[in-house]
Amino acid sequence: NKVARFFTSHLCYLASMSTGYIPCYLINENGKCMHVHGGLDANGSSITIWEKKDNPGFHWHLIPDNKDKGYHLISSVLTEKLLRVEDEKAGNGAKIVQWVDSGISNAFKMMFIDSDKKGLWNIVNKVGGKCLHNHAVKDDNGNPVTLWEETPNNPAFNWSIAPAVKPLEKVFLVNPNGKAISIKGGENKNGAAVVLATKKNTDAFKWFIVPHEMDKGYFRIESAHTGKVLHNHGGSGANGNPMTTWDKTDPGSALKVRFGPTHRMGHYAIFFKDSGKVVSNTGGKTDNDNPITQWEYKPENDAMIWKIEIAPRWHT
Repeated sequence: NKVARFFTSHLCYLASMSTGYIPCYLINENGKCMHVHGGLDANGSSITIWEKKDNPGFHWHLIPDNKDKGYHLISSVLTEKLLRVEDEKAGNGAKIVQWVDSGISNAFKMMFIDSDKKGLWNIVNKVGGKCLHNHAVKDDNGNPVTLWEETPNNPAFNWSIAPAVKPLEKVFLVNPNGKAISIKGGENKNGAAVVLATKKNTDAFKWFIVPHEMDKGYFRIESAHTGKVLHNHGGSGANGNPMTTWDKTDPGSALKVRFGPTHRMGHYAIFFKDSGKVVSNTGGKTDNDNPITQWEYKPENDAMIWKIEIAPRWHT
């Protein structure tokens, strides 16, 4: 019944938050999300697409496979089961299902690779090197996710990673060293410097993650303090170019970011659309006011990854 579903949904959400790791949506280019069909708990339950809902059946943790670098396990927040290819099949059309973690085979291992379309990812299974796709490119709720050999420029193969934060929920962006991204001095101007600092419960450290209205797979990271957007200053492609904040009315790609998986659970790489480079803590330093810059992404570099944390709704 509706009451039971409400409490199940909210308890799963709170349990996920208590781990300290924000899960994500996996959104097909058609705008619909990968989910556990019917919210079923059974091994072998189908994975399908559905109109996006704030429901743990739509939320996933991307767990690095430490024994097989570059691959991830994809775990349902609702059932704690993992995505896998049914019966280890490698043929086109093999079903994607959920299964309990009972010894990890190649059927569970997924690699995220840049798709032909910027901002989106192909999810490649290690069995046969084929991709998870929206079967037959349909938009219907309940359409199955299956394995298929990639065909170029086909939206069925393209997925975006969207952190599962609620609308208007303020977040911190925290480096593995424990410090967070902030606006230096809380300045409210275009070009204000963005730096690393000891996390404080003030809006200068808090951000909104907002889906971009016109560009699928991309987001704006808006300051809760000024309303301005994290920005690759001047749209430069250079390593070391500084991050600043800028008016969100600017239509440029220097304000558009996408999220990618990393070597740490619950941590994301943040890629700029214009340069393809990532938000980085310069030199991996721990000094307050260390500049936040962009840099070519290097896997397993902690300076280039960020944990998204829900910020308290009150100030201290």
